[in-house]
Amino acid sequence: MDSERLVELRARTLAGWRRARERFQKLPLKVRRGVVIAATAAVFLIGYSIWSGASKDALLHVKVQHNFRSAEISVQVDGDEVYSGKMYGATRKKLGIFSEGVQGSMSQNIPVSARKHTVSVRVAGDDGTVHEDSITGDFAHHNTRELAVSARHSDLNLVWQGEGAIVSSSSATAPAAPEPTPGWLTRYGTTIFLSVVGSIVSALTGFAIRELPNRIRSQQAAVADEKPAARSAAAGS
Repeated sequence: MDSERLVELRARTLAGWRRARERFQKLPLKVRRGVVIAATAAVFLIGYSIWSGASKDALLHVKVQHNFRSAEISVQVDGDEVYSGKMYGATRKKLGIFSEGVQGSMSQNIPVSARKHTVSVRVAGDDGTVHEDSITGDFAHHNTRELAVSARHSDLNLVWQGEGAIVSSSSATAPAAPEPTPGWLTRYGTTIFLSVVGSIVSALTGFAIRELPNRIRSQQAAVADEKPAARSAAAGS
């Protein structure tokens, strides 16, 4: 019984594939090329997403202490933005009476690949001040590195916590250029794919607009031919 179902399933699959191929071959050449390009791009992007997710087997834990009532923060890894968000602070009081100023904190976990990375942090405060700093460190497989960020109105400091401390920072000699990463694909891959899909949709729409009047006219002509035939048959009977 199982073998019969398998044979039937194969036959249905082949029949469906043949029908799809026949319909595909009837499409204009421009549309067929667009479909092939879109399918290739989709497979490429899916494969890259799987590879990228599998390769990020380390973790960057960013822990921020700041004295802004509100501020924008963005984190880049090797030049690619991996996080952006808003930070908020509140007035703290000592013994409920004496003000200690505004204080706030936030933390964020960011998956990264296990190798050396340059991490850049940019903080834009509500007072108009903007500070940016970078630090470079090595990440081991299946390990987490904590980056302590101190953001104040006057400056911005980055320090590695725990083992390894600081490998290098922007205030020291510039580190060696990081290994090339496929960051351009992360930034532009979706845009390219959507552009290709848009081109295909436009081509299909144009094809439908051109062919629809011809189909309507042919159907009207067929109906017109059937009416005299039906009248002749009725008269003969």
